[in-house]
Amino acid sequence: MSSQPKPCRANCEFFTCSQRSLRFKGNAAWCGFADDECEISSCKYSQCVRSRLLPKGICGFTVPTKSVEVEPKELTEPIKVPPKLMQKIKERELF
Repeated sequence: MSSQPKPCRANCEFFTCSQRSLRFKGNAAWCGFADDECEISSCKYSQCVRSRLLPKGICGFTVPTKSVEVEPKELTEPIKVPPKLMQKIKERELF
């Protein structure tokens, strides 16, 4: 994966037009609905089959993922249990 996100392309296998009016004329993608060249970043009918189309026409497959480790908080006080739950688990406090 590259470090910079790239724009989505109309010839991507996952790109679709919700109006089903995308046609190719030579190397250009042509919108039959607007009768103009397809601009993915500004068209409200452009979509990705894998739901990876981000705002401004950025392809979500080219965005690097981040991993964050989450540490659980330590409990200082026990949790009080409601009476009905206390009958089922036979404990007054949980740690």
